[in-house]
Amino acid sequence: VNRLDEDKAAALCDLLEAHGGGVGVTLELHHEETAIDMISRTRRVELSQDLIDGLEALDGVAYKVVRG
Repeated sequence: VNRLDEDKAAALCDLLEAHGGGVGVTLELHHEETAIDMISRTRRVELSQDLIDGLEALDGVAYKVVRG
């Protein structure tokens, strides 16, 4: 949470919007001992190497792919 600023949040939103598709998205924010899961009900993405490259380029953002 401490590393999430307006610019990074906008970049993340832009990235997810640019890679729209059918895979669900959950954001997990961490602050000290607390984690908050935020499941998007409207945003879905296409899992692609471009999306992964974009996520890796965002400093302080970690991701994982979970098969359901």
